[in-house]
Amino acid sequence: MKKIISALSALLFTTTLAFVGQVEADTAVQFGIGYRTDYLSSEIGAPDEVRLNTFSKLKFKDLEIFTISAKLKSTCGDCAYYRAYAQYGWILDGDVRESDQIAQISSGPLTPSTVSCSINPVFHNDVTGRYVADFDIAIGYPLQQCLCEGLQLVPTLGFAYDTIRLRSKNHDQLSTSDRTAFVLNDSDRPVVDACSSSTSSSSECDPRNKLRATVWGPFIGLDFAYNNQDCCWNLYGEFEFQWARARRERNSHLGLHHIDHYRRSRQAWGWKGKIGSIYFFRCNWYLDGNISYRNVWSHKHHDELKWRSYAVELALGYTF
Repeated sequence: MKKIISALSALLFTTTLAFVGQVEADTAVQFGIGYRTDYLSSEIGAPDEVRLNTFSKLKFKDLEIFTISAKLKSTCGDCAYYRAYAQYGWILDGDVRESDQIAQISSGPLTPSTVSCSINPVFHNDVTGRYVADFDIAIGYPLQQCLCEGLQLVPTLGFAYDTIRLRSKNHDQLSTSDRTAFVLNDSDRPVVDACSSSTSSSSECDPRNKLRATVWGPFIGLDFAYNNQDCCWNLYGEFEFQWARARRERNSHLGLHHIDHYRRSRQAWGWKGKIGSIYFFRCNWYLDGNISYRNVWSHKHHDELKWRSYAVELALGYTF
């Protein structure tokens, strides 16, 4: 994954230099700041062959994120359109609700009748930080149309990469006796509390939960721009539908190995929409204000991810 990010960053930098160096290209470069709110739901269930009716669900809500961003957009003549966008954000605050259902195995074969729900705890904790990072690049072909003067439509094809890293502190958590009595690892051996041992490391006793979700893949989309010939402003929009891979990595201390150390990639789908307005206030300088929404989901038996984002942004840009 690090190689992919490095390659995309190099491509963005090279493309920026190439476009800025072409006088005939209509190129805009901008930098902005913004505020973003994310909602993320992750459900992980133990396989039936390991433990029936056992799952853990995390709901992160009201994630307050401060973001910085950079954007490059260019048209070369009437036949080529390019844009690239990168964003990084710091998670300032948020809440997480954890719902766990842990079943106790009785003697006999593994069937619903031999597995009963032993405990069903619900915890409310605080998000203690980490970050988000997003990158997308698209190319398109401007359509020649005469439906409305000043309106331009551009079908696009591109690639997007989005990741979020979350960390929460377990103020509420299962007691040692509960985990030892009811939770077995994937080998059906009793769980031993790592923090009760004098030889345990500080990392083993760390009460924080960590979750990372990453979505990457190609998309098809449609960009539009409406230029008001009599004023110094225009209206634009960007819409994308993405088919992608979603990867989750979880490190927690529930006591079931399959959930505490979860690593898996699944098929995912999502869409993004952005609407903004640009105001030219001096020569080639302009202000860009926009709002955006993103929704990504991945669903399979014992595995579900839902991720939504709302954002507002203000940027300062310059056209060449």
